[in-house]
Amino acid sequence: MQFNPMIETSKFWTLRGNPALVSGRKLKKDNVEFVHQGTKHGVLFWNIGDTHTEKDIIIPAMVQEAIHRAVESERICYTFSEGDPALLKGIAKRYGVSDTEIFVTNGVTEGILFLGRMFAQIAGSCENAKLLAIQDNWPNLILVNPVYPPWRGIMMEYGLKVELADRYAEGRLKGQVNIDRIKEKVNKGTLGVVLIPADNPTGKILTKENVEGVAALVREMNHHKQEMFLIVDNVYEEFINPEDRIDYIKLSDRYKIPLILMGGIDKVLGTGLHGGWMIDHIPEDCAKLRRETLEVMRLLFSKYTGANTITQYAMMPYFSNYEMVLVDIKKNIDKFHEWCNKFIKELRKTDDKYLKLKYGAPELPLYIWLEIVPRNVWGNATTFADDLVKTTGVLVAPGDPFGDNNCIRISVVRDPLKPLNIPEIIIDFMKKRMENKK
Repeated sequence: MQFNPMIETSKFWTLRGNPALVSGRKLKKDNVEFVHQGTKHGVLFWNIGDTHTEKDIIIPAMVQEAIHRAVESERICYTFSEGDPALLKGIAKRYGVSDTEIFVTNGVTEGILFLGRMFAQIAGSCENAKLLAIQDNWPNLILVNPVYPPWRGIMMEYGLKVELADRYAEGRLKGQVNIDRIKEKVNKGTLGVVLIPADNPTGKILTKENVEGVAALVREMNHHKQEMFLIVDNVYEEFINPEDRIDYIKLSDRYKIPLILMGGIDKVLGTGLHGGWMIDHIPEDCAKLRRETLEVMRLLFSKYTGANTITQYAMMPYFSNYEMVLVDIKKNIDKFHEWCNKFIKELRKTDDKYLKLKYGAPELPLYIWLEIVPRNVWGNATTFADDLVKTTGVLVAPGDPFGDNNCIRISVVRDPLKPLNIPEIIIDFMKKRMENKK
């Protein structure tokens, strides 16, 4: 059987298929128990941002009401492929765009899939796939490393090349996008630069200065007939302070650059409500590209029955009654800040010879990106995470699929000190391993 050869090529860039996570799921399935300071427990999942598994985090009341109304009135049916008209109108009003530029998806990840389909290049055989990887000007996207794994894996599966640009590692700009590195990666095949303003996995929030620097670079390249997109995955927008948020539609118009803006409600309305949207906003100065892009996206969505209807109804209050929904959203975000600060406070009780914050304290209070200091004990982050979960039952996300094999990501979506002190468990584990190494 001839399968897509890029599936094998991109297998490393999957978080859920990582060996450490496979071990964690097996331990859970086998009901394996662990003991820490006399307390028995099963596998403790700190690897995934499942924001509504705990009762402390609520789905906003107006969203719950919208779901109930939809079910009770039996309005559960296929919507238009691009999204329910009322929802499209609400999104259009929020962003100040035409509803013809908006496409509703089952989360941002599905938006990434549609983007991959739009840009797809066919690698018809394993041999072609190998040739693809060495062609300098093969169609490509520039991502900022480390990066959310599906961005890399999905683009590779669609036959696109991925170029990785580094962040600043030190100083005032630590964790921000290194624009010089992006410029070095641009070639004739570059289709766009991808930014995640509130970043998973690093927890960093990009500054207006940094984002505008990238926009200026895209404009500069497009003056040379490059036709590059600025692609923004803004799923964590609610976690950015309002005064620090960027209006990407205005940015696109001001710099006269093509924009694909993605958003979603997964983290603020309920992780199981996997809903999102794509806005293809291309200024009138790029009339031909605008016409072609929207035509291609409409063709892709015409083959699609539409995003989950229940989720679309859940999304509507977020746009039509935002201020009321925001009351509950703020309560949830305050909890995430509290738990994130607790985790960091516990870590700082130890010295930094075990784990350290690679890019400083996170501004996005869902993820903590930690560098494993004793490099000689574990070969990479996957080995560390696998050893940790098999020994202690604590499962963390290894950094390898994100693009940094000496880091781990902690998803702080519950109180890290109840019923067990999670930072203490991890540090105790590391101490013992370092002692055994001696």
